[in-house]
Amino acid sequence: NLTSATTGGDASFTATNADLTLASSPAVSGNLSLITTGTGNLIIPLAGISTPGALSINANDLLDTDRDINLTATNATISLRSAASSRSWTTSFNDLVLSLTGTGDFALTDSNALTLNSAINGGNASFTTTNADLTLSSDPAVAGNLSLITTGTGNVIIPVAGISQPSGLTITANDILD
Repeated sequence: NLTSATTGGDASFTATNADLTLASSPAVSGNLSLITTGTGNLIIPLAGISTPGALSINANDLLDTDRDINLTATNATISLRSAASSRSWTTSFNDLVLSLTGTGDFALTDSNALTLNSAINGGNASFTTTNADLTLSSDPAVAGNLSLITTGTGNVIIPVAGISQPSGLTITANDILD
């Protein structure tokens, strides 16, 4: 268990074959890396994690008490090895690289413009921005239905090559651009 951490720069915390449990969000002024190996889960406080730099998470699963995760960082790279359960995240990112291994449904609502650099999910996936653009740098690899939503004035911006979705595709936006 990590009860408290404060640093004026970057920080990295790793648990080997065990859970990494955070009692509070680390007070880091740089980038934050949270890693577990094997079957170790990352367990975060109900209030979530907030860092002013980049956030990197590599874990078996990402949990709090209700699976409604709150994450804030400039950019995020998140890889979960066992994402079998449904999950809902509220985020504030500029850029996201996401890899979820498993068939659990995934819903993300971001509070500003979001560039989705890469997205892999074995179930259904929904990405929503609020009054801002949702930009796809590449074609998301989603096994189930894919929803791309901008509420308010945002556009969905897809790669010039387009996107292909083996299951259902729903786009709700002010406009669709490439």
